Amino acid sequence: MPPSRWAAFAAEAAVPEQLVPYVRAVSDLEPLECGGFLAWRNGPALVLVGHDAGLKQGGAEQERSRPEAARLDSAVGAAGELFAVRRELWQTLREDTLLDDFVCSMLIASQGYKIAYCKEAYALETPSADMGEEGKRKKRIAAGGLQSVWRLRKLLNPFRYGVLWFQYVSHRVLRWTLTPVVLVALLPLNVALLWSGHPTLYVVTLALQCAFYLAALAGRALERSGRRSRLLFIPYYFLFMNLNVFRGTAYLATHRGRGAWEKAKRA
Repeated sequence: MPPSRWAAFAAEAAVPEQLVPYVRAVSDLEPLECGGFLAWRNGPALVLVGHDAGLKQGGAEQERSRPEAARLDSAVGAAGELFAVRRELWQTLREDTLLDDFVCSMLIASQGYKIAYCKEAYALETPSADMGEEGKRKKRIAAGGLQSVWRLRKLLNPFRYGVLWFQYVSHRVLRWTLTPVVLVALLPLNVALLWSGHPTLYVVTLALQCAFYLAALAGRALERSGRRSRLLFIPYYFLFMNLNVFRGTAYLATHRGRGAWEKAKRA
């Protein structure tokens, strides 16, 4: 494929030796988009699976899910750190679009094209300086996710989009809409069910929930003290990600018409 037909985007530093397979992929593959592989740089170490641990825990699952999604049908959105798209397929977006990489790539996918995944190519970026800065990112991503659910609402038609609909709803829409609400509702619902016909069962589930929340609080306390336990950090980060969806909702409501966001400080 002639290079002039491609527009490439790298929001972070691309590793030069990894650009060769990336260019080869976008030149040879029939799919019209290629999402690159995101890696985090923390000192001299490169973590090629995406995000390592700690602040990067949540993104790791997202990066690992991209190749699996691509093998099923299409990757669900391109990573803004590094992706390429044929110029004739580029989508002009509204200026206030928060997740322009995601919306652009999904609009292309909605036309019947596949989003390919090139695992050999990756970009580098440093993690957020701390959880406060990470919260800025999560808030903005959640706001952009909610915005994109509305702007990509045509993809919610299962009869037209089939497998892509399933991937999009299960991997993105539920995470940005229903999951945080259900998470908040679980505890009061469990308490209410104690007076049902199976109190023993719900006492056990309530105890497990309380243990999970206590573990999250302990993980938060350790993080704030400068220490970290991976076992305790996982429930903390899980709650952290979901609660930031509510912050993202407030952000979206108060920042209408603005596509720029406050940049998180990096380590």
